[in-house]
Amino acid sequence: MSEVADNRTDLTYGPAAPEELPRLADVLSHGFGFPREGALPWFESAGHDNIRSIRQGGLTVGGLILVPMGHFFGGKSVPTLGVAGVGVSPEHRGARAGTTLMRSLLAEAHARRVALSSLYPATVTLYQRAGYERAGARFRIELDPRAMPAIHAPDALAVHEAPEVVPELRAVYTAYARRHDGFLDRGPYVWSRVTRPRDLVTKTFAVVGRDGPEGYVVLGHRFHPERDATHLTLTDAVATTGRAAARILALALEYRSICERVTWHGSPTSELVMLLPERHHTVSIPDYFMVRVTHPEAALSSRGYPARAAAKLVLELRDATLPAASGTYALACSGGAGVATRASGRPDVVLDERALASLYTGFATPWALRALGRLEASDAACEDLSALFGGPTPCVVDMF
Repeated sequence: MSEVADNRTDLTYGPAAPEELPRLADVLSHGFGFPREGALPWFESAGHDNIRSIRQGGLTVGGLILVPMGHFFGGKSVPTLGVAGVGVSPEHRGARAGTTLMRSLLAEAHARRVALSSLYPATVTLYQRAGYERAGARFRIELDPRAMPAIHAPDALAVHEAPEVVPELRAVYTAYARRHDGFLDRGPYVWSRVTRPRDLVTKTFAVVGRDGPEGYVVLGHRFHPERDATHLTLTDAVATTGRAAARILALALEYRSICERVTWHGSPTSELVMLLPERHHTVSIPDYFMVRVTHPEAALSSRGYPARAAAKLVLELRDATLPAASGTYALACSGGAGVATRASGRPDVVLDERALASLYTGFATPWALRALGRLEASDAACEDLSALFGGPTPCVVDMF
């Protein structure tokens, strides 16, 4: 892509040149409070083609990392540009550098017809100004294994250590993730964070039945000398059957002799949580993720819809921060699929970009958005929207 200039300032946005990376390493390491030497490997993992910079007068003043991936909604993978490592040098904050950085990213995503952008916000209001909105949560489950009774592990399943999450196991993840709105369709960058998380050594174990893998778990076991105890972190835990979930929990509880805490991220209604035999666990929300619809036609046409829901709606989108996305769209859904096209005529629904984001993922109901003045629609149109987009709270298990 070519550079994008902000004509009101001397700011330009574009792919980061190799000579900019040391400066970006300084900006991001200071902004996020980690050692500078950790930044360059981060760039390598993300891929240099996915690093963007914002420059003022030829000086690199900030940047971000793009994470090509997808989010599953309605069983289909929706193309998404994840955003990570957004940073601007302290002396250039408040001078439109951050605003130009984010708005240029949105223009790039729209031009590429990428349906969505998503991120974890350091501050919610900053990204709301760019049209992002809270669209789901990252749930953390934590328990003390010493307070848990033993869980019966089915004899029909074997546990084998694997060198990593091999393609056969990645297929198990994808089949599982399709059932959960918000889960990532992981690319190489996200997979690397699952198997090689920062400051944690992991082991991968496959749970195998007669017909092949039914699940797997990636776990890291760390000693904390100040507590004279260990913590067990499941960086990924996938079970496509109830018995695989029981086998993974039984494996985790085997660490109870010295382990005081087991932690993982997942859906609060997952099989792993529903199998816990006691109430001595906590479910918390350490992070919300935010979504931005960057290309409405692509977004509305890419996701899946309930197979029995059929509706035709005309939506008027008033997008203040991405004018190219504003307009009227006709959405026709049936048989689990939808098609959105530019249209004209009287709309059934009027909403802004932030309302569309939280409605799209199922995080906010049309009734709540209407009550907040963020959406205009009749009761009948709200019923149709609820049938198309409603469901369990969307969640993501991965940081990116």
